[in-house]
Amino acid sequence: MAIIQIPGPLRKYTENNKKFETDEQDADSALKSLVKQYPQLKNILFDEEGSLQLSLHIFLNEKDIRSLQGLETPLKHDDTLIIVMGISGGCISH
Repeated sequence: MAIIQIPGPLRKYTENNKKFETDEQDADSALKSLVKQYPQLKNILFDEEGSLQLSLHIFLNEKDIRSLQGLETPLKHDDTLIIVMGISGGCISH
């Protein structure tokens, strides 16, 4: 089974689970399976068109899936998908 690692800020939506195991064959199906189990993650992970939110990065083992085949990146049974939430905001003071 492939594993999706859930970052700390999202665990409040996954009953505090740190990981999610899936038999899905690609990143898109795996993430949609995660959303099916935990529906509150849908708008956090995907935009209105069903694309991955720009502020998120999903790594397959150590490579960003955007540099691979995007959401169509295939998964093997021993792969780990890691959700990394982007940091934004802040201000510059003069």
